[in-house]
Formats: sequence, structure tokens, C-alpha cells
Amino acid sequence: MAKFCRILNFSRFSIFFSSAQIKAITTGSLPTFVEAGSNFNSDEIREDNLISQLMKNGKKVVFTGDDTWDGLFPNHFHRSYFYPSLDVADLDTVDRAGM
Repeated sequence: MAKFCRILNFSRFSIFFSSAQIKAITTGSLPTFVEAGSNFNSDEIREDNLISQLMKNGKKVVFTGDDTWDGLFPNHFHRSYFYPSLDVADLDTVDRAGM
């Protein structure tokens, strides 16, 4: 068990969390109109971001939730539990898994 641990819970009332919104949360930048078109093709975030900074400072990041994060931050998590983000028949699994 880790001596120091912090759980950060991001939750939304919307069922859709776009890659542009994730980028804005982790980098501190504002999403642009052009990025709105990349919601379904998530390229790795290469600019300075919270997840990379945690890794560079020796922190182990564990993630559970939407698999969009895997496309944005491949090989960035110490441990991860991704769930399909575009399964229209299942609107609850990702929300319940993240709690």
C-alpha cells in the first residue's frame, strides 16, 4: 500500500466526454474548433500535461474509465482499466467502474 495516495475523481453529468475536453483538463489549454473533429480519432497528447508531469516526477498513475484516455496517453499509466467509450448499448459501465 502506498504511503501517500490521492484519488482524483472527475465526474460529469454528460454521457459524452470528448478528447478535446480531456486535453483541456490535462494541459490547461482551451479546446479549439479544429480539435472538435478529432473526437473519434484520439492522437497522443505530446504537449506538456498533468499525466506526463506526474510520471516525470516518479508518481504512479492508476486509471480506470473511458478508453479515450488510452489513445491520448498511451503507456502513461502504471496500471489501467479501460472500458469502451462508444458502446451505445451500455451507458452505465464506464460510470460505475470509475467510482
